[in-house]
Amino acid sequence: MKNDYNGWANRETWLVNVWLGDYFSEVALDGQHRMADYIESTVYDMLDDADMPDMFKDFIDLGCVDYRALADHYTTADAVAHA
Repeated sequence: MKNDYNGWANRETWLVNVWLGDYFSEVALDGQHRMADYIESTVYDMLDDADMPDMFKDFIDLGCVDYRALADHYTTADAVAHA
């Protein structure tokens, strides 16, 4: 997949990384094994729990987020940093 938005596939994936990347990096270090599933469910849970008008929830299309690329990034970066 071509990475054309600040090194990510699209704006949505980049936004998840910008806002939650540090958290997911820590989760990967703690040994989370199903990172892509974990990232996706966490993002959807956060959005569901957010106390905001639905209009704002429409500003990001979570269906476009490349959760596998995010998971690969966090697990690979952590593995390299702690090798």
